Amino acid sequence: MAFESKDYSLLIDWIDSEEFNLLWGGPIYQWPLTLKQIDTHLSREDVSPLILIEGGLILGYIELLRVSEDEYRLCRVLVVDQNSRGRGIGKQLVQRSVDYIREHFTAKSVSLAVFEHNQSAVGCYQSLGFQTEKLENYQPEFTDETWVLLQMRLMLSLT
Repeated sequence: MAFESKDYSLLIDWIDSEEFNLLWGGPIYQWPLTLKQIDTHLSREDVSPLILIEGGLILGYIELLRVSEDEYRLCRVLVVDQNSRGRGIGKQLVQRSVDYIREHFTAKSVSLAVFEHNQSAVGCYQSLGFQTEKLENYQPEFTDETWVLLQMRLMLSLT
């Protein structure tokens, strides 16, 4: 289901720290998150924000980014309720997004980026067939630690 402008304030509620903002959103959003930043980013024609709803509750958030006709990118994957993380909701959200891309577009691959220390997310993506293509170092402003960013890809079958 589409994530609409009336829902933007929910993102501000869900993203509760500078570290989580970077872990979830990468460098697209600066901390603290604002409605203006969200509106500016989500107004782009190549970005499609979606939410996973079951039983009237929003369980997850994800963005589809059209890189080209051959590639879509999954961005800002979020299981909304911290207590629900690790229960397969993220996997369901990513799988449904990949299925949607397969059904509606001519993409040959789906890519994403995830920080290596986010092992639950890395494991989720690997279990769905995503493979690491490249490693990049990233230096967050709020720590002296260097974070390793994994660039991952899933090749879509053309059958």
